[in-house]
Amino acid sequence: MARPQKEAYVLSDAEKHDLIQLIQQGKALLKKHLFILFGDKREVELVWNGKTREVCASTMTLVSVTIG
Repeated sequence: MARPQKEAYVLSDAEKHDLIQLIQQGKALLKKHLFILFGDKREVELVWNGKTREVCASTMTLVSVTIG
């Protein structure tokens, strides 16, 4: 069942400027920026060098992760 869509957040010119500056400087975005830009999607994917898409069901373990 899909979640109901929230209203889009409209960025002010100052917020747009701040985001552009952070991106151009290679700095991390604040959590509030991520939620504004991408919504409240709390999906996480772990990525590391050498990671493959291969799945081994015999060693699969569910891990609870809390973000925020």
